[in-house]
Amino acid sequence: MPNLPPLAFDRARRPQIIGIVGFQDAGKTTAAEALIRAAKRRGLEIGYVKHDGHADQMDWPDWEKQGADTVRAARAGARWTVAASARGWLVHDWQANRVGVEWWLERLLAAAGEETPSIVIIEGVKGSLWPKVAVVASELEWDKLMVAGAVHVVAAIAPTGCRLPVLFAAGDEDGLLDFLLADGLEKGS
Repeated sequence: MPNLPPLAFDRARRPQIIGIVGFQDAGKTTAAEALIRAAKRRGLEIGYVKHDGHADQMDWPDWEKQGADTVRAARAGARWTVAASARGWLVHDWQANRVGVEWWLERLLAAAGEETPSIVIIEGVKGSLWPKVAVVASELEWDKLMVAGAVHVVAAIAPTGCRLPVLFAAGDEDGLLDFLLADGLEKGS
């Protein structure tokens, strides 16, 4: 597996960043949900960022209805729109061009303020500098993921029998979380 850059995991930094990568329908969201539940059982606060690569390809993201009020306001000239309620908000910068997930993570942390999460799980963004867990169905899929640009992968969730350096079975989210929070991210092994 690739080595992590020296400061990719810093225990003094809050939040700890954990990426989840894999191809479409690999089980990334299921893995993220399992890690979130395991972290929550330990009393940790968790943030989650989902990169929507499909929305990068269209005039409006697929999480907004084409005729939604926010889309209409954007087409009228609004740069930022927010869908808000008493329970939360969804912000959209309609003029963002090639803004990476790092920028959105900064916005999440700014919104959290003093309530910064202990862990942020970022689903997607294979090429980011954060340590990642790959979700793959086979060794061949692992190889394809590496060719597709996945970097800084420190562990994999894959079927038993796959010969991958650091392997966890689906359902072993506690073991994976122990690995990630103990020394797996630190060593990048």
